[in-house]
Amino acid sequence: MTHLKRTQLIELGAEQLAGTLLELYDMYPAVADVVEQLLATPDENIKRYKTKLANLKRSRRFIPWQLQQLLVNLERGVKEPCTGVELVGRFFEADASIFNRCDDSNGSVGHVFSFSATDLFVSFASRCAY
Repeated sequence: MTHLKRTQLIELGAEQLAGTLLELYDMYPAVADVVEQLLATPDENIKRYKTKLANLKRSRRFIPWQLQQLLVNLERGVKEPCTGVELVGRFFEADASIFNRCDDSNGSVGHVFSFSATDLFVSFASRCAY
């Protein structure tokens, strides 16, 4: 099914897809974040990652779902794997601050730490030349 949908979307053409994305951009902050991430340079994505992580650590508000997107920004921004290791390490260091301000009753936040961040860390670390 995914392959068929992909093919159908490609057939719509870039202009129609761009227009639709911009409509969704204006309505949904999560879509706007993905569009910004897609348009950003690798350096801009790393900066976005650092800013968002710093904001998460010092904020007193409830933490929404954006943790996975934060890691996507990092993955797309890192050019040097050892830098990626350091930056994912910072994510793990923020765990107490994050868990103290979120509802993880469904396990989604724990999943981000246990799987997504761990897999990203391993991916970067395996490419580091020490």
